[in-house]
Amino acid sequence: MLDLQPLPVTALRCPEYESLYKFTHFNPIQTQIFHTLYHSDTNVLLGAPTGSGKTIAAELAMFRVFNQYPGSKVVYIAPLKALVRERIEDWKKWDGVSRSWQNRSYVQNVAILIIDEIHLLGEDRGPVLEVIVSRTNFISSHTSKSVRVVGLSTALANARDLADWLGINRPTC
Repeated sequence: MLDLQPLPVTALRCPEYESLYKFTHFNPIQTQIFHTLYHSDTNVLLGAPTGSGKTIAAELAMFRVFNQYPGSKVVYIAPLKALVRERIEDWKKWDGVSRSWQNRSYVQNVAILIIDEIHLLGEDRGPVLEVIVSRTNFISSHTSKSVRVVGLSTALANARDLADWLGINRPTC
């Protein structure tokens, strides 16, 4: 991690967004990834410990959509272990809805797909997530709109493989 000065929330340059937070500065992880999430449309895989602010990182990516693509949709998938059965049903609902994407304009208007706990791709529930990401990429390739994918996770053993699959380029230094 780079040794950066904490970024103030005023970097959002939007009083409405700034008022959502009770803190004055983003934490080191959020500071490190701020520019990529808030000022670009590149796919992102963020692996960080529980409680490190990944949800706020996701919000930064959502703000990008609100600012740059008004009227576009955000899909946020957050599987909570206490609600696994309910969440699997939610994933299947999005899976089913996105199957008929040619007839559903709101599916075509999705600008970003945020998957919290993306490490679940390697578990029993992974195939549904894999289908969702694959279908999202397919829809993108058949429309003129690319869909940004942001994956959030705790530590990953296969981070490079997952990043390659998500189409995340290696940083050049």
